[in-house]
Amino acid sequence: MNMWSSGRRVLQELLSQPAVRSFSLSPVQNTVVVERWWQVPLSKVGSPPRLHPRRHRVYKMVEDTKNAPKEKMELILTQTVNRLGGRGDTVFVKKSLGRNKLLPDGLAVYPSPENKAMFAEELRLLHAGLSQGRPQTRTGQMTVEFLKRSTLKIYKMPSEHFQVNKEVVRRQFAKRLGVVMPPHALSVPFESVTELGDYWCEVTVNGIDTVRVPISLVPYEDLSANHQRMLRQQRRQQKEAEAAAAEAAEEQGEEVVLKAEAAAAAVEAEAAAAEAAEEQGEEVVLKAEAAAAAVEAEAAKESAAEETVETTQTAQESPAPPSEDPKTK
Repeated sequence: MNMWSSGRRVLQELLSQPAVRSFSLSPVQNTVVVERWWQVPLSKVGSPPRLHPRRHRVYKMVEDTKNAPKEKMELILTQTVNRLGGRGDTVFVKKSLGRNKLLPDGLAVYPSPENKAMFAEELRLLHAGLSQGRPQTRTGQMTVEFLKRSTLKIYKMPSEHFQVNKEVVRRQFAKRLGVVMPPHALSVPFESVTELGDYWCEVTVNGIDTVRVPISLVPYEDLSANHQRMLRQQRRQQKEAEAAAAEAAEEQGEEVVLKAEAAAAAVEAEAAAAEAAEEQGEEVVLKAEAAAAAVEAEAAKESAAEETVETTQTAQESPAPPSEDPKTK
């Protein structure tokens, strides 16, 4: 009985708890603006409107905030940002970019009246040339990066009066690299040069950053059709000469290989002859050893025969021992 009562009490406590809403099953909370499809007629003053039980329950959607275009955020850049602008520029960006990147990193500020006045004063001083320690503009930074990876190549014209000076360098910058600069922005360490070689110059961008650009003075190349045709013919002749030299070298290499093979064959023949001579020498040695062994065997036989003869003679010459027979006594 106690067990059933305790179980019922636990079940009642579980059922009495408020239901917890699952986040995975919760629909997205959005705002939708709707209006009735059928207009409700006006009622008398002080009385509620008369709604049709079915007709006035039909609605049509006017606006869905979920799919509506989101407004962009207005900011003022404090530094140069790639693909957006430079310092002092007013830009309109997505709210996610502004709140997660530009504002936390200090790359932009809100367009408050104080900030607008500060950047307007900075722009006025920049145009007047009175601002000191100002940052480089976006286009200025792009120009600096371009000059850092550039090299100015100047062709020496076939003329006795040709020389390279500051004005020529300025014109070559505009012609070769597409960079137009005033005279005060260019500084060269020479007055005029005529000899081929490598030189350098310094370019100041917006009076802030100075970049050293290499200069190469190279011989003149005629780009006309006749000159290009002559160059192609010379290259063709050079290639043919190189091919002929390569073929001759291959033939010489084949001859050298054949000679080397013949020398190797001769060496192998000499080695084979030496091996045959060694084999013949071994056979002669074996024959000599066999002959020596036969001579030794004959000498041993002769010595044995002589010993036998000597033993026989000694036995005949020695007297017979006295007999111990009693009859003889």
